[in-house]
Amino acid sequence: METTPARRYKCAVVGNGAIGKTCLVKAMTGNAAANLREYMPTGRCEVHTTTITIGETQSTIEFWDTPGLEYEHFKGLPNYIDVEEELAKAYVLADVVILCFSIADPQSLRDVKDKVLLLNIDTLKLDLQGTVQWCSDLQRHRPGTPIVLVGTKMHLRDNPRMREELGISQVPTNFEEGRKMAQDVGAVVYLECSAKTGEGVTDIWDAVVRALG
Repeated sequence: METTPARRYKCAVVGNGAIGKTCLVKAMTGNAAANLREYMPTGRCEVHTTTITIGETQSTIEFWDTPGLEYEHFKGLPNYIDVEEELAKAYVLADVVILCFSIADPQSLRDVKDKVLLLNIDTLKLDLQGTVQWCSDLQRHRPGTPIVLVGTKMHLRDNPRMREELGISQVPTNFEEGRKMAQDVGAVVYLECSAKTGEGVTDIWDAVVRALG
C-alpha cells in the first residue's frame, strides 16, 4: 500500500509582546500553559513542533512564537540578536499566521492593523546570505496566506481587578470588536481563547487545520 508522504507546515504566531502568545503556543503543542512569571523574552523566535494527522496525511507543524515589535529594549541584553531578522525568519514561507491580541489590552487590538501592514506591505525576507531585505508584499511570495485572528486571555474579560486597572476610559475587547477587526484585516476567522483555562484552544487548532487544508 502506497503511503502518503509526510508534510511539514509553518505557522507564524504574531502580536505584541506580553499578550499570551507563548502560553497559547505551549497549549497548542501539548504543553500545559506553565507559570510564565519568570519567563524572560529574548527577542528570538522560539519554534515549537508538533505532529498531527490532516486528512490521511501525517503532518508536522512548526509554530514560530515571535517576539513583539517592541524590541528596542532587547538591545541591552547579552548575546543580542536582531529582532527584525528573527521576525523575517518567521514570516517568510509561513503557511498560516495566527495574529494575536489580548482581550485585556485594548491597545494590542489597535496594533493588529500595524501587524497586518507588516505582513502584507513591508514583510521581511531573508536572502540567500541570511541578511534582511524588505519585500513589498507577502502575498507575492505566499499568495493567499490565511490569517487567524485570536483574542487571548478571555478569562480576564470580566475580571474586576483587570477592569479596575484599565480605568474608566478603557474596557476589555468584546467579541463583536474582535470580529469586526477580523473583517477589516481579512482574517479567515476570529476566535477567542484562554491558554490558562484551555477554553477555545481546540477551536484555534481546528481553524489552523482548516486553513492548511
